[in-house]
Amino acid sequence: MFVNDFILFIPEVFLTVVILYLITGSLYITYFYRDEVLVPTSVSIMLITTFLSYLGTLLLLVNQSNYSFILFNFSLLSTNFILVTKIIILILALSILLIALPSLLSKTTWEIYTLLSFALLGSLLLVSSNDFFIFYLALELQSYSLYILVALKRKSLLSAETGLKYFFQGSFVSGLTLVGISFLYGITGTLNFNDLALIITPDLLLSLPALSLGISLLLGSFFFKLTIVPFHNWAAETYAITFPYVAAFIILIPKAVFVSLLFRITPQFLWSWFETFPLILDTVNLSSLLIGSLSGIFEQNIMRILAFSGIANISFILSPLRTGDLLGIHSAILYTFVYFLLILNLLSFLFAFNINTKSFLLKTTYDLRYVFHTSPYLGLSLILTLFSFAGLPPLAGFFSKVFVLISLVESESYVFPFMLLLISAISSFFYLDFIVRLLFQYEFAFVPLLHMPSINLFFIYVTSTINILFMLVLPYINFWIIFMISDLTNPWFL
Repeated sequence: MFVNDFILFIPEVFLTVVILYLITGSLYITYFYRDEVLVPTSVSIMLITTFLSYLGTLLLLVNQSNYSFILFNFSLLSTNFILVTKIIILILALSILLIALPSLLSKTTWEIYTLLSFALLGSLLLVSSNDFFIFYLALELQSYSLYILVALKRKSLLSAETGLKYFFQGSFVSGLTLVGISFLYGITGTLNFNDLALIITPDLLLSLPALSLGISLLLGSFFFKLTIVPFHNWAAETYAITFPYVAAFIILIPKAVFVSLLFRITPQFLWSWFETFPLILDTVNLSSLLIGSLSGIFEQNIMRILAFSGIANISFILSPLRTGDLLGIHSAILYTFVYFLLILNLLSFLFAFNINTKSFLLKTTYDLRYVFHTSPYLGLSLILTLFSFAGLPPLAGFFSKVFVLISLVESESYVFPFMLLLISAISSFFYLDFIVRLLFQYEFAFVPLLHMPSINLFFIYVTSTINILFMLVLPYINFWIIFMISDLTNPWFL
């Protein structure tokens, strides 16, 4: 039995073997660290190995596309939903490596690839986890890799301080999560998601306050990774201080993991908690949207603005979970797809303007004054992306927000979507500030793009095309979303 489980677990095993190779390579580079010629070459080889390993893992997962199976006595699952989520995570990881290629090649910090791979392995295990024991181990594997990555600027005291703050806050939330898991196990006698789905009901939550407290503490880890109020303070400083490609990884991968986990376990037992305590979820969502919107208005640093934008947008992703039906999850997945699409466009744009591979030209909104003189087409693409973030028709961001609001109204909720729409209007101001600086606060100075990778242009034009022609590609997106959530109605895999 376990031999067959091991064979079906081959994508993660393959990635683990590559990580061991990367560790060996790191030791080899350390031994020859004084050789200025050998080190850059070895780092380039590690980058290529990392990229090929992610691609190989992706192909191995695609090869399992016709299978749904249970691993290691219900500890791990593989379903349509989990499979597509893993594929999306690997595509995002490959995209980050490609758009950040010039910056990665300019660094001789070889530990990056090992740590990124550890974080990716933890992410894949989190997505497949079906009990809280595996969940917590995978969470720690991902988290500790990210703690080190954030503080990887060796000569920067500010980076070390930011990494330490991130570590302390993450460790505190990890402790809360462990206490919540202990409460769940002490009351129910199980950590398995399937068993918890059979035990936890709204009546049980009302009769056992300790069980409700345990789930509340457990949700702290989700809120921390998704930068939801009140666990959002670390995001802005971390994104602004750490390496840009590390920030890109943190922006995309953990959000994809924990959003997918919420979508998967909500039909199991979280709907009971949301139904019992709807005010908590509504308060958290509206607070995140309000704080993210107000904080972004007065911010100039682009990476910090991305952090506040993520805090605001996550409220739209989580709001449909209160509906208690698959239509809400469908609209939430669609909004998540559009958010990742727009973030990839914006990150590709920022990395494309990395003219000397050592520092960003675009660090603040004031730096946007050069964009139209440097590349009018890229400037137009950026404007369309910002309009989509603001929710203006007929772009992808507008339709994704409409579908979220429709799912809320269909569940006979009227006050909450109205407040959501009202507060989201505030967030449009800091997107419009981008556009004002692009169009009006300019200088007649041409900045040559010495390093404009073709792959960045490819990502920019592809994501911009989908953004503009969203309604044409929506049927294909809906097909894959329906394919994903088809398992959520199957009680065997709940």
